[in-house]
Amino acid sequence: STRKESSAASDVYKRQLISVRTGKTAALSGIPGFVPGTQVTILSELHGYYVVMVKGSKIGLDKELAKKIIVYAG
Repeated sequence: STRKESSAASDVYKRQLISVRTGKTAALSGIPGFVPGTQVTILSELHGYYVVMVKGSKIGLDKELAKKIIVYAG
């Protein structure tokens, strides 16, 4: 397969929230109720439960819900 050469902006890929490491920040991709590009930070993950920070609010998610959230992360 061939891979297209791209700009620095293309170093950003769509991925599941659960693939983002703790302490890292990513941008939400079209989640209902949130503006695309809203920053989300993974605060912690323990036994499949995630605590994330979105717009100054801490939100707890289980792994099944976290897998459904798509983000842009580099």
